[in-house]
Amino acid sequence: MRPVSIVLPLVLALVAFSAGCQQSVKVLYPQDGTYTDPVGTFRVKFHDEFQPGTFDAYLSGTTITHLFQPTPAPGQESSARIIWPPNYMDMHYNNNKQRLEVRGEFDKPVFLFFGIPTRFKTDSANFTPPYVRVYRGTTSFDTDLTLREGETITATAFVVKAPKERLVVTITGNSLVSLNNQPAGQNIEVVIMPNDRRAQFTVRGIQTGGEIFRVRAIANGYSSGVGGGTVQRG
Repeated sequence: MRPVSIVLPLVLALVAFSAGCQQSVKVLYPQDGTYTDPVGTFRVKFHDEFQPGTFDAYLSGTTITHLFQPTPAPGQESSARIIWPPNYMDMHYNNNKQRLEVRGEFDKPVFLFFGIPTRFKTDSANFTPPYVRVYRGTTSFDTDLTLREGETITATAFVVKAPKERLVVTITGNSLVSLNNQPAGQNIEVVIMPNDRRAQFTVRGIQTGGEIFRVRAIANGYSSGVGGGTVQRG
């Protein structure tokens, strides 16, 4: 057994190190984990000695620094929302495991404790938001929307958990198809009502050519899924 005279200082040193760890910027929301309700406003908190002008933020590799308001400042919070257009979360990124990463500098040197840094310039959250997807028909889980030129099919925007409020979903257009009889390539909006998980729309084949068309379902707070296929000769 080690003498108390040796163990006690080590324990005290470890406690001091743990208490002294600081972050220039800390993610408050979201936290690591899986969410069934929409992931709304991202929130971060800055250390009192944060150096203004050094903040960077990335969502799954895409820069979102400019979305944070108010301007990052020492001791304050900033927030950002991923709002369409033009921003959205892509459920096909890393199997819908999104990553919020933030970085910032201190305005004073980073301290070391026995060669180990006690101040950190980055923080992150790995989270899985709910998703909205496009499926063929009204009850299937088939994302293949292949159809013939001139043919009209029904498709569905789908969420796993019914929203608590009206959920507006944008379906992005493609020049090869018409959505809800709108001009080819035009976006449309559908609404998923509370206590429901689906909203239907139509897809009509306009132009053949062998190219794959894709339509994307986008709703704020959700990651975005894609359906698509080809327009074949009638």
